[in-house]
Amino acid sequence: MQNKLDKINLLESIFINEDFQIFMNKRNRALTEEEKIQIKENWYNYSSTFTRMWLNYLSDDKLDRLLQRKLNQHKGINQYNEMFSSS
Repeated sequence: MQNKLDKINLLESIFINEDFQIFMNKRNRALTEEEKIQIKENWYNYSSTFTRMWLNYLSDDKLDRLLQRKLNQHKGINQYNEMFSSS
């Protein structure tokens, strides 16, 4: 069970980083620390519960596929097998 929670936490951090990237592209500049805090607060206030619930209901195989796909989108993150090889 802890392994699944670790995967969900990793996906959540990837989603938040994607939000940062979306806002940086939209504003065509780097985000300030205050903006990053605001994005995180909005995430936890409005999206986190539903997203975690959705991820929790995924089967282990589907969760693994989603995580691998997200990690592949973010080049340089090849540690999936090392991190979760005991699953």
